[in-house]
Amino acid sequence: ELKGANGRSLINGVVAGYEVMPRLVKALPRTREGISMGARGLNNTAFFGSFAAAAAAGAILGLDADQMATALGLAAEQTAGTGRSGWEGAWSWRLHGGFAAERGLSAALMAAHGFQGPQEVFEGKDNIGEAFALECEPEWFLFSLGQRWAILDSGYKLYSCRLFYHSAIHSVLELKREHGVALEDIEKVTVYLPGITPIGSEGHTPDDRAEGIPHTAAALDNGYFCIATALLHGQVLPSQFTEDALRDRRVLDIARDRVGIITVPSM
Repeated sequence: ELKGANGRSLINGVVAGYEVMPRLVKALPRTREGISMGARGLNNTAFFGSFAAAAAAGAILGLDADQMATALGLAAEQTAGTGRSGWEGAWSWRLHGGFAAERGLSAALMAAHGFQGPQEVFEGKDNIGEAFALECEPEWFLFSLGQRWAILDSGYKLYSCRLFYHSAIHSVLELKREHGVALEDIEKVTVYLPGITPIGSEGHTPDDRAEGIPHTAAALDNGYFCIATALLHGQVLPSQFTEDALRDRRVLDIARDRVGIITVPSM
């Protein structure tokens, strides 16, 4: 809107943003201690989203290479976001993407107006990898650049919960639809997940939930609850994560008695 850009410019900006974020996630995959960004307490959307937004806005604004480098540098100066709000159910966890978009846009606008910022935030001394003690695999920055488009490997979430459990939820729903499997026919659903995958929020495993899930963020992260929701309701939508839904005795009992999650480190 600020630029009065046409549809082609908008698409170029979106594609630019999609090129930047996955490359950064791949290039900075873990901490030097060997744990993931999430396990370290950093939120990927908030942390890397600032750079994607800066690239998207910069492309639409028509920044040249020098200005784009500055925009990414200014995004680095602002990037932040921890996982703490998710553990507590604080409202700010829903704003991670919005905060990132705001930071990226401001970085691009400042660069467009000649504001000076660092231009080697990925490769220079005190770059973001060093600053956050992250391992760096720099070959991912330019991997198949201009040949393979990251946006083609992206998709939408089908279910209103953490992506870890989507394949299990999809399998459950397909069995119900294609084979007419009813809830009373199911004795147990066992899900095998990679060993690093969280299976529930901070202490809220099946045996702890006599009074329900404490808040929506915990429910979205809780594989037991999400799969039980699919079993009972045949869908996993925002309406299944209201305060009343989090205390639905039917879902909680299914989660406790009929859903098992086994982590497999070798996966």
